[in-house]
Amino acid sequence: MTSVIYSIVNSYATYVVAIGECGLDYDRLHFCPAEIQKKYFEKQFELAYTTKLPMFLHMRAAAEDFCEILEKNKSRFSAGVTHSFTGSAEDRDKLLSFSDMYIGESVSVTVYQLFSICVVNTIT
Repeated sequence: MTSVIYSIVNSYATYVVAIGECGLDYDRLHFCPAEIQKKYFEKQFELAYTTKLPMFLHMRAAAEDFCEILEKNKSRFSAGVTHSFTGSAEDRDKLLSFSDMYIGESVSVTVYQLFSICVVNTIT
């Protein structure tokens, strides 16, 4: 499977700008246990290292394990954007302590919420 992914990345090198989505999601353990997620998250750093591409990362309810794996692999990726961040301010600071690491904003807005925002903005 890895050779197939390398082949795709190499074939579309002008279009592939990052490796991802990679990471941990402990809110979805009913789909995949934490140990399996951690095992394959570690393996995904090899692809980032070999291709020299930044990573598009996912972290939900897994800050401690996520940062521990990043720490072990910090020499194997050049940069990253983490989305679905649900950690604390301390977790945020740890994540941002890695070189060229950013947190992407994850916002879900329903039509009702959007309407409410528009109404409030109109009133004020």
